[in-house]
Amino acid sequence: SRAVRLVTVIGDAGVGKSRLVHETIVRTGDNTRVLRGRCLPYGDGITFWPLVEIVGATAGINADDTPEEATARVLALTGDADVTARLASAVGLSAAAFPMHETYWAARRFLEGLAHQQPVVALIDDIHWAEPAFLELLERHHQFHRAIAIIRHEQRGISRAEHRDHGRRGQPAVDGDDVLQRLDVAVE
Repeated sequence: SRAVRLVTVIGDAGVGKSRLVHETIVRTGDNTRVLRGRCLPYGDGITFWPLVEIVGATAGINADDTPEEATARVLALTGDADVTARLASAVGLSAAAFPMHETYWAARRFLEGLAHQQPVVALIDDIHWAEPAFLELLERHHQFHRAIAIIRHEQRGISRAEHRDHGRRGQPAVDGDDVLQRLDVAVE
């Protein structure tokens, strides 16, 4: 059965993180949906930037879509107005405000909906720039029932994530073979 796996790949630039992630994706097979997002080091509205990229790409949102058109695309994908309203708020398509736990709930439901159709691997690049609220979303991975998350991390000096234990709450960093073994179990 499919299970949630949260894996943190930590290493300096040039040690092979990209190769490891590529090999992991190849091993998960053609039936796996690969979602990609990255954390930004600065700017306004970056807290959920990886979610912005993942929702936008998955829903087929175009740069010239109005917020209403983009929200309609998200609703067509999720089929759930409550999930869509909270995602639209989190990704900047709506000025509506929701409590953080409802945003986390919507993100979980969104990913679980995708994973209901096929295995999901979510790649989050540059996690060392992640905002605390996004790290909290990832730390809630135990509440997910079907999504798989891989977090890539490049240590470059002091970062926000270092103050939050890289979003791992005491989980040890793993080597490449262990990453692949964990993901093989998750997508079988």
